[in-house]
Amino acid sequence: KGTMGTDWDIITGELRRVFPNVTLRVDRADPGHRARVNAVNLRLQAMDGTVSMRIDPTCQRLIEDFQAVKINPDGSIDKKDPRYSHLTDGVAYAMVKIHGRGGRAPTVRRLV
Repeated sequence: KGTMGTDWDIITGELRRVFPNVTLRVDRADPGHRARVNAVNLRLQAMDGTVSMRIDPTCQRLIEDFQAVKINPDGSIDKKDPRYSHLTDGVAYAMVKIHGRGGRAPTVRRLV
């Protein structure tokens, strides 16, 4: 932390110039690859067959990313190919933030 503050202080300050009421909800630690993979998989289709997240078919780049991303034997996400995993990571972070690291997700009743 220098004279300008932490990285988050700088980011918040810049965002507040456009969005005065912005608040950041930043976790202290990364939830980890396995937690993110499990959070997404649970929403796409739970063990009981429940689907609680669907990808709009027009999101071709996201679909391509989901199809191409690989999981290493240790459960981590393979980051060797720089073209893939960024979009799926974004979805995974959102799923963990919204729904937590486990538990049941509500079933989707309609697609927006």
